[in-house]
Amino acid sequence: MENGFSAGQVLSKSFDILSKNFPFMLVIGFFASLPTLFTESQPENPTVVFLAMPFSLFATFLLQGVVTFGVYQHLTGQKMALGASWNVALRRLGYLFLVSLATLFLTGLGFLFLVIPGIIISLMLWVAIPVTMVEKGGVGHALSRSRALTTGYRLQIFGITIVSGIISGIASGVNFGIAAAIGTMGVVPGTVSAALISLPVMVVTTGLAAALASVIVTVGYYSLRQEVDGVATEDLASVFE
Repeated sequence: MENGFSAGQVLSKSFDILSKNFPFMLVIGFFASLPTLFTESQPENPTVVFLAMPFSLFATFLLQGVVTFGVYQHLTGQKMALGASWNVALRRLGYLFLVSLATLFLTGLGFLFLVIPGIIISLMLWVAIPVTMVEKGGVGHALSRSRALTTGYRLQIFGITIVSGIISGIASGVNFGIAAAIGTMGVVPGTVSAALISLPVMVVTTGLAAALASVIVTVGYYSLRQEVDGVATEDLASVFE
């Protein structure tokens, strides 16, 4: 990976990784789409709707852990291995859960008071999950390291998150349009049949957008490590052993 941290460099590298590891990313997109599939198949079930959001949020952080190792494999010249990536993420599952809760709580608290503090906190904690995967330490270490790594680069990170949000918004719009079109073909919306028919669309729209978002954060983390710590990706080999 080239030295330096910029929005353009991070986004360009992320799209390159997505295109070169498309089957891996499709699988990630499939798992990212499952919470939406459940809610669309049972929209009138309050229990499913209530449980879908926290499950979706946690799944996002877990999949980001999987992607972190997959991106590491790609950057060190290896082939992305889904099984190995899952194994590494599952070994960090407890920390991923605690760090994701802390990140969501602190960010939500910031948005509760005012929007701007919430945005700042989200930028500060942008790479907390990759830190959890790569570096040793608990929740406090993940949060403090993310804050330290992002210091001085949050304007660029804000630009990256805007682009990522636009991509997710476009993907959601396409998914919604296809779902509406399926409804015009006589398939009853809100049924299991409708959800299953729209699943492939969800995978290649919102699912891939979620996978790309995880890639972007991971590439951002490795770029920040190079820029701030002067550490090459190859020098991180021992952390996953």
